[in-house]
Amino acid sequence: MVDFLSNTLAKEVMTRDVVCVYPRTGLKELSSIFIENEISGVPVLDDEGKVVGFVTQTDLVEQDLHTEDFRESRTEETGGFVQDIMVPDALFALETDSLGTIIEKMCTERIHRLIILDASEKVAGIVTTMDVMCYLRKSYQRA
Repeated sequence: MVDFLSNTLAKEVMTRDVVCVYPRTGLKELSSIFIENEISGVPVLDDEGKVVGFVTQTDLVEQDLHTEDFRESRTEETGGFVQDIMVPDALFALETDSLGTIIEKMCTERIHRLIILDASEKVAGIVTTMDVMCYLRKSYQRA
């Protein structure tokens, strides 16, 4: 099993078509993106396509629940943008990292998804806990 986890690369497990947003994406648009794509989180990119954060449905809910929070006053002023609620320190791995490394990072950080970057530090994919489970099931069925 250890060899399997070491020899399987992130690019073999990841979902390649990643929906991304920008800091100035409106919160209503973000909500629509989540619903239309049946996803719960997206990377946030700058104008050069570099990852500057991550935003989830939970971030939207927390923004709605914390009305006396600093972010609330900012969203009242701006109408609400992703930059107002995103987590700026997005975690990532490289597409050449092993599945073992991906699982270790997800467990250690207690996260359900990990952005995968290519050699030029652009988004190449995303690995979710569901991606890992489905890949393991498929691999087990082949064995």
